[in-house]
Amino acid sequence: MTPQQRSALLDLCQKKISEAKFFALYGITREQIPAAVSASLKQALENKDADLVDYALLLGFKFTFADDIVGLLNELVTQPWHIKHEDIIGLLQRHRNPSSVPAIRAAIELKPKLEYLDYDDYGSYYKKCLWALNDIGTLEAITLIKECTASPDEALRNEAEYRLGKRKMR
Repeated sequence: MTPQQRSALLDLCQKKISEAKFFALYGITREQIPAAVSASLKQALENKDADLVDYALLLGFKFTFADDIVGLLNELVTQPWHIKHEDIIGLLQRHRNPSSVPAIRAAIELKPKLEYLDYDDYGSYYKKCLWALNDIGTLEAITLIKECTASPDEALRNEAEYRLGKRKMR
């Protein structure tokens, strides 16, 4: 994604330009957006470019993501060099793909190393991970939630116990 494309995306999101102007400046059609998002996320992963993760996700959230993006998201959510883990977990929750369970496990294990989440003493990051697992709903996903109830991390343990309690109430 070029600096001009990034600028056009920001201008679109700030409603400074129309979609038609955005497409002209970006040099893309609406139909090409999902592939462009995937290509940008892949490039971000290869280059460990946190800014590009931000822009690619912004483009995807503004328009749409490719249907086959889950594998790429699974890889990205395990990486410590960006700050979009919660957004990616939300996307994984939306896709409900069983292949995401190991990636979400890795994301849970990664959380203590993510300095930008030092403020999260109450477990909102874990809550998002557990919601995603709950929505995936496979035996592997639910087993992981159960495993989290034995965590030494109080916030994770509490969130896992709460999530399991909500499942039993259904």
